[in-house]
Amino acid sequence: MAKLYIAGPMRGYPRFNFDAFFRAEELLRARGYGTINPARMDVDGGFDPDTNPAEVTRDDIAKFFTRDILAIVTLDRRKGDGLAMLDNWQDSEGAVTEARIGHMLGLKVANMAHWLA
Repeated sequence: MAKLYIAGPMRGYPRFNFDAFFRAEELLRARGYGTINPARMDVDGGFDPDTNPAEVTRDDIAKFFTRDILAIVTLDRRKGDGLAMLDNWQDSEGAVTEARIGHMLGLKVANMAHWLA
């Protein structure tokens, strides 16, 4: 089963755009994909998008981003793994960086519509 990393904008969105990440996860899993969802990893790690927004520091962002890049590096293009890009990902410095890393690793980087077709 192919595994997809969900990438998209977070900062500057209500609830850090977690609702879009969780919806994407649901849709991709229904299509048979395994998923790596950074929003889920945040919640599983104790981050609450409803109560923590004022507490996000540069150190937090560095920790999250390091974890996320490591998750992308573990993907395997030979198995069809890739990145599922959420709407407006081009406006997110983090998501653009994730897409570039995915391309460098030879992973398929495509919008959600591609993976759901």
